[in-house]
Amino acid sequence: MKPLSRDTPLEVEEVWLDALRSRGGLFQLRRLAELVHLGREAARMAVRRAHPGAGPMELDQVLLREIYGEETARNVVALRVKLGCYER
Repeated sequence: MKPLSRDTPLEVEEVWLDALRSRGGLFQLRRLAELVHLGREAARMAVRRAHPGAGPMELDQVLLREIYGEETARNVVALRVKLGCYER
């Protein structure tokens, strides 16, 4: 088995992976969802720091553009405007 990390001995990784596997698929799925949520929140915070005067719609545009590209960001924000998701 090839190590996943350069700074962790293979024996330690094997113990960690065995423990993770023993907790089952539902635990792993929950953990994945938590990590995805954490990553998105970190991205939102970074966008807010980079654009301190931006409103919710502009922040969404920037974040969505970075994640999904210009066209998808434009379409999602337009739909959110149509649905009244942003205060006027």
